[in-house]
Amino acid sequence: MVIVNSNFTAKNFQAVMPSIPKEKLRVIYPPCDVDSLSVVSRPISRKHREQNERYLFLSMNRFWPEKRLDIILDAAVQLKSFGLNPLIQMAGSVMPHIPESRIYYELLMEQCKKYKLEDMIEVRFIPDPNDERKFELYSQCDSVIYTPPNEHFGIVPIEALEQRRPVIVIDSGGPSETVIEGVTGTKIANTDGIKLAEAMAEHMECKEWIELDEDAHYVKQRARFEKHFSLNGFGQNIDDAVTKIFGKDMNINNEEEQQILDAHTNGYTSYTSHAKRQKKNKGNSKGKARTNGQDRKNA
Repeated sequence: MVIVNSNFTAKNFQAVMPSIPKEKLRVIYPPCDVDSLSVVSRPISRKHREQNERYLFLSMNRFWPEKRLDIILDAAVQLKSFGLNPLIQMAGSVMPHIPESRIYYELLMEQCKKYKLEDMIEVRFIPDPNDERKFELYSQCDSVIYTPPNEHFGIVPIEALEQRRPVIVIDSGGPSETVIEGVTGTKIANTDGIKLAEAMAEHMECKEWIELDEDAHYVKQRARFEKHFSLNGFGQNIDDAVTKIFGKDMNINNEEEQQILDAHTNGYTSYTSHAKRQKKNKGNSKGKARTNGQDRKNA
């Protein structure tokens, strides 16, 4: 069995390793381990927290060219032309030891100035937030933006689901599987600023995401999160995969193992009994030989 982190990864794996049957692949999504973070409190829906004066979008991602954060600024230009003025926060790690990350971060800030967005749309850059700050940003935002194309999994849409925030993603890779269109978020066809702007405008018009905002309806999405994306769910899925490898019914395996153990035990018992008999016979032979020798001497 080969375990992969998404159906997208499974397809790529099959393309590279066609000799391995599809049936041998098992998709298990990585966990979003919020339970181990003491800074994370119970997620609150947007309707139960203080409302923002301006619609707030949050991009949570590493500052890296392949993440395509530049289309967020392209979308901001379009939103400005629509007469919309949201607040956009772009948070994520900047890796100073990797030039590409630092350079990309600086280019984005320059691009923001070039577009002259400050007179209508405010874009804030938040480098290297710690866990406490990160989840604080999630709780403050109204929607999350995740722009990387062809991500093999993508943890940000899962964090957004756990934090009860709708997310906009590219309709490719892992996010295409984990985001439910119109329920937990929106998928756009490709990395295009205009498409992203249209999706952002729709989010600003949407008053409620029922399965995220309403406690009674969020139960369904929370159960989905716990089953597929939590640490406990991940552990259970791994256990199921291991069980499948060694047999569908572990009781059968236990019976087989007991039979093998009994066979070994019986075999050992037979061996030791045989060894004892040989030793006894050998001893008798020596005794008999000594007796015969003594008889010959006496004669």
